[in-house]
Amino acid sequence: MYFQLLKIGLRNVLVRKANTLAAFVAFSGVIFIFAMMSSLSSGLNKITSSEVTNNIAVIVKSGVQSESLSSFNINDQRSMIDKLGNQFSINQVSFETLASVNVSQHQKDEQVPTPFRGLTPTGTQLRQATLTHGRWFVEGSDEIVVGQKAARFYQGLVIGESIKLGTRSWKVVGVFSSPSPFFNGEIWADLSSMQSAFNLGSSVQTAYFSTFHNHDFKDIQSHFDDSLSTSIEVMSSSNFLAKQMAQLKSLVDMVILGLSFIMFIGLLFGGVSIMEANFSYRQSQFQTLISLGFLKSWLVASIMSEGALLGLVCGISGVAIAHFIFSGQDISTSTQASQIVIEMHTSLSIWIVGGLIAMLIGTISAAIPSFKLSYRH
Repeated sequence: MYFQLLKIGLRNVLVRKANTLAAFVAFSGVIFIFAMMSSLSSGLNKITSSEVTNNIAVIVKSGVQSESLSSFNINDQRSMIDKLGNQFSINQVSFETLASVNVSQHQKDEQVPTPFRGLTPTGTQLRQATLTHGRWFVEGSDEIVVGQKAARFYQGLVIGESIKLGTRSWKVVGVFSSPSPFFNGEIWADLSSMQSAFNLGSSVQTAYFSTFHNHDFKDIQSHFDDSLSTSIEVMSSSNFLAKQMAQLKSLVDMVILGLSFIMFIGLLFGGVSIMEANFSYRQSQFQTLISLGFLKSWLVASIMSEGALLGLVCGISGVAIAHFIFSGQDISTSTQASQIVIEMHTSLSIWIVGGLIAMLIGTISAAIPSFKLSYRH
């Protein structure tokens, strides 16, 4: 009998098109906004954690929040090469510098700070970067390669053209792609060219190396305590990226949580009103069903199930709309050091959470008027 009641209820959902449309707009609209905001947070998670960044470690000056605040002299570099190679059999080390340069965004006149990295061929290998167009820069030249996202997002980063970055003009010779989304928003040049252009001498800011052998970072760090000019931290690239973007991630998550809570409370009150309007047309139907011997508990359960199914369908629809509009879209936002390009991503958890929240609110919204109806009859 319960399934017969549910079947009757679902038939009424299709008949009462105006009320059903109102419920769809309210539920799917709120879940759409939730999914849109959550896809930004999910995009940040993709940046900070990938197979590439998990397999790369970085050595930076202790206590710094950004690569640009770290610095190692030539003696530090020699000590790192010696100890990493002889004591830990780590022979692939990429010394790097990172500057922030102003580049104009597409369709905008304003310039934004963009990460400009000086690195060695070892650095490109560690990041598993491959060329999609053009060629790699020549060592010692004023040539640059740009990440796919940077090429799409910023003006002037076209192969064959020159662009002024800092005080020097650089020629774009290639476009690269890395499995890690974070690096695809950067501009790369030869390390020695960067050192010359920004008057860094022989100093570098970071050292990257592979962690495929599962080295103990604390063990590596302890071997450098007395041999370098400054204290250091050794950590995975993923952890370092997460550390850099912790404030941004916390802000985004806080905004999502606050707005979602307000919207969900509003949707709950709105959902109750919509369900009450929907069920008010069916009082005579409920009275007839009770007269025919259907239990009130079955009636209440079928109405709540009707609300749950309606909420679930609307919730999944809201996430689907957000996915087709925003997933894969690039947006630019600021970190402590420079601008980064984030690819919005509708993760599986957003689909599940969006659907379950809409289903729960739909169930509660239907429960209140269903209990009222059961008392009346």
